Amino acid sequence: MKIFRIFFVLISIFFCGQLQAQAYYFDACIDVNPNGYLICRLKPDWYTKWGYDSGYGIAPRDEGSAYSTEAKAVQETLNYFIYSNPNFSQMCAISHSLGDSVVRGSDEFIMSREPVWKSKVLHITYGWINGGRCERIGTSPIEIWAQRIPQCNHSRSGSQGFWAGDIKSYMCVNPADETPPPCNMCSTSLRGNPLLVPTREKVESIVDLRDEGPMFLEFRRTYRSHRARDKALWFMGYYSGESIGVVGDGWIHNYDVRLTIAQRILTEDAAIEQIRIQMGDGTFHHFYRNGAALRYESRSRLHALTKQTVGWIFEDAELGIKYVFNGKGLLERQVLRNGWSLNYNYDSEGRLEMVTNHFG
Repeated sequence: MKIFRIFFVLISIFFCGQLQAQAYYFDACIDVNPNGYLICRLKPDWYTKWGYDSGYGIAPRDEGSAYSTEAKAVQETLNYFIYSNPNFSQMCAISHSLGDSVVRGSDEFIMSREPVWKSKVLHITYGWINGGRCERIGTSPIEIWAQRIPQCNHSRSGSQGFWAGDIKSYMCVNPADETPPPCNMCSTSLRGNPLLVPTREKVESIVDLRDEGPMFLEFRRTYRSHRARDKALWFMGYYSGESIGVVGDGWIHNYDVRLTIAQRILTEDAAIEQIRIQMGDGTFHHFYRNGAALRYESRSRLHALTKQTVGWIFEDAELGIKYVFNGKGLLERQVLRNGWSLNYNYDSEGRLEMVTNHFG
């Protein structure tokens, strides 16, 4: 019998043949360059839904140019070849089965490499009735293809993202001047209600509790309007362990200091690791490293981050403070220049329970 085997053409799997914007990661991205102009993410922000097709079907496609489920693609393929066949009444021993999934292609984001194109072989078996007997039974293989497309949250990224030739990866980006990372707050930058002039950001700081003594403890909440406005970009899950906070939309408290990591190890000697440390005033500090290096590169020469056996140590020479993080990125200890320290305790779910100072 005739063997049907087709290859479904996935026209748009990678950019539909259009030219993509390009930018070098180490030149353009503020994560690694103080003079960068883009906030960069080295994996897709999301994917379109999977679409399934064999290239054959009777019913209209319900997921763009494909079917929304594998079951629909299989059924429509059967409808086309079997159930709509004008000689269907003469067919017999009809059955079908699906083979194993085979990945045909992955996205080209260095911290992702997730499948975006895969296929299964649909085996359709049938015969023909001849003289009351079922004869000429055979099986036809037909490829069922599945596709999804990487997407970025900001239109600046284009159809899939910027191509970074220096690290051989696509990246999702948004302009730093539109969604600027929080900068350090200082009295010379605050005006009016107040607003943080460099970023045109509404800022409000409230002290709820404060004790007395040489090393007083206080609970301070800070509101950052950009933290609320840009939460879809800053807290989308790109950094593992990130938290938008527990004191309200746009708010953060002074003890909510945490280290988060975006990492994809490709080989032992070829990797890019991004670290973002959130400070208690909403400021982000960015670090990165290549390969298995112990020390990370920083946007500031006054900031140093070192990987420990378990956890990290962040040294801020500008403020004279050392931060000790555990393996989950939670701040365990904060040591001041004079040796005084703050100790942080968490419950089993990583929620802050207690902060004690040098004097207990």
